[in-house]
Amino acid sequence: FFRGKDNEDQLGRIVSVLGTRDFLPYCRKCGVRLSSKARAAIGRYCSRGSLASASSSLSSEEEEASSSLSSSSSASSSSPSLLNNGNMKGRTPWMSFLDASTPVPSSEALDLLDKLLVYDHEQRWTAREALGHAFFDDVRERVLREVQERIAWEEQEDGNGHGGRDGGGGQYYGDYSR
Repeated sequence: FFRGKDNEDQLGRIVSVLGTRDFLPYCRKCGVRLSSKARAAIGRYCSRGSLASASSSLSSEEEEASSSLSSSSSASSSSPSLLNNGNMKGRTPWMSFLDASTPVPSSEALDLLDKLLVYDHEQRWTAREALGHAFFDDVRERVLREVQERIAWEEQEDGNGHGGRDGGGGQYYGDYSR
């Protein structure tokens, strides 16, 4: 999804989409200090023009994270000072990635993306949680219907003496122990 040439380039691509507003507090929480190469990569993808000036809405945690991660001595001169308070950037809206010919995704699909593409591993949904999301309701209903049809067919076959589960026909496709 975020293919980069190396780890730093990939991080820059991720931050350009998911923003710095959640990234900085997460780095602080985990004690991560960004290398100058990582800062430069983030700078290449998060241009000054696309960064929202949000200094007035920063929490004290975001301000601390920003100041602890941005040191002018290690930041690349070619990258904007992305980690300064005035440059905190939110997520790029998912709809901005679509062109006019692309079908509009459902609100469930966009909500699922929001829950899966999160920096903080404690807030990010697990695969099990994702599979329970409303986005997969149709799939779950279809699988349940197919299972019910299969059970009804096997019961019918059992009643006709044609094999099935217990009918002596030799093969029961649900028994994987053979």
